[in-house]
Amino acid sequence: MPTELPGDQLILAWSSSNLLGASGMGPIAASDGWAISNRDRFGGLGPAARYLPEETEDTPPDAPVPPTCLEFRPSDTVSYLVAKLYSTASKRAGQYQVHAIRVPRGLSSWDLWTLADRGVLITRELAEPPAQLETLSLAPTAPSRLGTDESDVRALSRLLQCLHERQPYLIQTTDQALGIAGLKSLVAYLPQGIAVDVPVSTFVPSPAQWTSGLGLLLPPHSLGTATPDLELDQQRERAGTGLFITLADQLITAAAGGLNPPIGSLAELDLWLAMETSDLLDLSAATLAELIGSAAFGSFLAKLADHPRIGQVLLKLLADPSVEEAFADRLRAEGPEYADLIAAFVAGAGSSETDAAKRAPLQTWLVNAVTDRQFGRYVVPSLLAEAAGRRVEIHSDTLVTCLATSTEADALQPLTFAVGSARWSAVTEAELAGFLVDGGKLSPQTAGLLRESPTKVAALIDRRLQAGEWRAGVIGRAAERWPDAGLDELIAILVRSEKLPTDWPVRVLAARPAAVARPILAAQWPSIAAHLGIPDSIAGMLSVPKKPWWKLSDPE
Repeated sequence: MPTELPGDQLILAWSSSNLLGASGMGPIAASDGWAISNRDRFGGLGPAARYLPEETEDTPPDAPVPPTCLEFRPSDTVSYLVAKLYSTASKRAGQYQVHAIRVPRGLSSWDLWTLADRGVLITRELAEPPAQLETLSLAPTAPSRLGTDESDVRALSRLLQCLHERQPYLIQTTDQALGIAGLKSLVAYLPQGIAVDVPVSTFVPSPAQWTSGLGLLLPPHSLGTATPDLELDQQRERAGTGLFITLADQLITAAAGGLNPPIGSLAELDLWLAMETSDLLDLSAATLAELIGSAAFGSFLAKLADHPRIGQVLLKLLADPSVEEAFADRLRAEGPEYADLIAAFVAGAGSSETDAAKRAPLQTWLVNAVTDRQFGRYVVPSLLAEAAGRRVEIHSDTLVTCLATSTEADALQPLTFAVGSARWSAVTEAELAGFLVDGGKLSPQTAGLLRESPTKVAALIDRRLQAGEWRAGVIGRAAERWPDAGLDELIAILVRSEKLPTDWPVRVLAARPAAVARPILAAQWPSIAAHLGIPDSIAGMLSVPKKPWWKLSDPE
């Protein structure tokens, strides 16, 4: 936002000869940047030029003078700051003066009072029109907090609800000064990004003429019936409901005086409220795309992390290519900031709540979106912390590779691997440690490496025993629960260990049925004998040749 904004000016009043070359109500002065059309006596102001209801325009000279009106009217591209006051000098009843300043978006209603106090926004009746109005250079004014009062929560919550529902928030009082103080208090609580979008009027002639924003009803000059949101004379107010009270409390009590997440506009407030009051699965792709690109992105990620069906929401996000691209770009740019939430996504994507066929693709997408380098540095530590509190299953080959290259084996043990490394890695060692020590299951890849690489498994066991990290009893208990179908793999490991007792291979075989032990003994006898220290000459004599008529069953 620029620090200085150009402001074009226009003054409307009754005159015998105005800039249109006509008599009556019309433009009597304008800066060079304010184009005047011969067909528009209100100079393009439209409804902003209206002051009193038609039924009160012919106010007799001796009647009470209607209140001076200050209005802030924002649009998509420009904002109007307007001062309107009744003409007491004119002999014609119902005449009034309008001074309007038009600026690009950036000022707020708070600038009404600042510019009026400085005399820039004219609130006095002109005796003669100025010869020329200059183009102003205006800087936004920071709101001046009048005081933090927790009792304002009810009024502010109702204002936020009215803004969200595009309904006017109406304050009624017979004391305009008191009403303006109430307006200022509420406006001061609003973040600047919201304040620039909120219309404000210090005098609303009739409720029907003010359809959004804050308006001040001042009987008897304000005509028509309405249920005010705040009645200052009667000290009655309406409160917002549910989430609006929470938001109001944040605005009033937060040290920084702002919302969390930081809301940059009414549109973002609407978006955040839509997210907070809906299931993410019920939101449209367009709304999800808006959330991804908004200041509420962090809140959106937090809500997604708490969703019981994270995988399904992720699949919905990725179903639209434009949403997928925007989501990936944001994660890549801000991944470190949201590492703990991304870790929750990985865990959710791999859980039983997600379609089995989609678990690996979703986890792969998350790694690629953040990039494997950033994922390894920032997300993996959070993923391991996540695994300390719940089961985290790894289904993606890409994620396995990232884990294998970024983390030590011991740190990976809390994870559960549905797939493992194709080659020996920290992931393989973590799985084997979990399998041997805790009785966990092995992924197909690691089970294959166990069969193919008994020497590496034995070396791992010896290294842990040597370091004092494991005791021999840990391996002994693992041997006891080892399934018969894979017992040959265990014997191949035991005969290669240098730290386990040498008699363990035969003791393990002796504890199993003969039908299980005999073929393993016949196949691995040379290795078992060498492990026991039996000389080859003796081992050969102890080896009995197979006979085709032998049966493997136990003798009766």
